[in-house]
Amino acid sequence: MYGGASISYAYIGQRYISNNYYVYRGLLSFNLTYLSGTISNATLKFTGSIDFSTTDFNILLVEYTEDEIDNNTTCFNAYGSTTFGSINSSSYSDTKDNMTITLNANGITYMNDYIGDKCLFMLVSDRDINETQPTGNEFIKMYANNNDIYSPRIDITYTGNIIYKPTTIMM
Repeated sequence: MYGGASISYAYIGQRYISNNYYVYRGLLSFNLTYLSGTISNATLKFTGSIDFSTTDFNILLVEYTEDEIDNNTTCFNAYGSTTFGSINSSSYSDTKDNMTITLNANGITYMNDYIGDKCLFMLVSDRDINETQPTGNEFIKMYANNNDIYSPRIDITYTGNIIYKPTTIMM
């Protein structure tokens, strides 16, 4: 998980405090290099840490439109307009993997386009995309990539093979 993330957490949503607006988005990268075949179903699972929301919002899973993840303005705004799935912040849960987004047909097609490569997504607030200014706290804190137990994951159903790269043995 990248973007808006500390070592172990990411924030998704918006915030207004002391006459300042803050926007939090999260980038996800999944390694599909060892797959060959076709994905038929996929579900993103993640775990909340703290719900700061006083206003509910939809957390959208969208396409990340850059080839690489970097910490700059271009990458921060590099998301597509097609939603691959969503969950409302009112469904917030700090139970492991209890926040789920089932990918729709567009999301499955997107993932299939990246079989054999890495697949990049962004989590954004619908109120952020719709440019609805926050009036207070409307964001959640979730576990990110550096938390082995609660890292976001994507469960997939596919037909095909897992390709194992040979291991070099040094003597």
